[in-house]
Amino acid sequence: MKRIVCLGLLLCLLMPGCADPFKEPVTFYYLRKEFQFGVEDGVIASEAREASGHTDDLSYLIALYLMGPANEQLTSPLPNGTRILTSRVDQIIYLDLSDHAQDLADSDFTLACACLSLTCFGITNAQEVIITCGSRSITMDRDSLSLFDDSAVFDATEETQ
Repeated sequence: MKRIVCLGLLLCLLMPGCADPFKEPVTFYYLRKEFQFGVEDGVIASEAREASGHTDDLSYLIALYLMGPANEQLTSPLPNGTRILTSRVDQIIYLDLSDHAQDLADSDFTLACACLSLTCFGITNAQEVIITCGSRSITMDRDSLSLFDDSAVFDATEETQ
């Protein structure tokens, strides 16, 4: 019986369409529960989710994002109960976070904004994301985010020259 099940699973993987579980995937970015040093996705990692029929609905996708990651190694950067109002003007996305996120430390707020911005860049063609929460505001563009700190490599190269 086990052989038949294994054979069936193998055939399903080999058939076109069976290997990819998502018809219209989107990529969400969350924090790792335990940071990993020296790797590109050591702090912020991606997770693919199904968005079939909603790939152009930013409000829906942000609501789906707020449900949190399915991967147990990832965690949401925002406190439970956080709500986000979304709007878009041309190439700029505006996200207004509810008061639940006001208690985040500055570093945690910046990480949350990075996760949200990367998610927005992945699901839209926006060039800039402006996130506000109470009196705090942060603007991120596609070029302002790097998932890997390679400054030590550049410092070592500069010293040897």
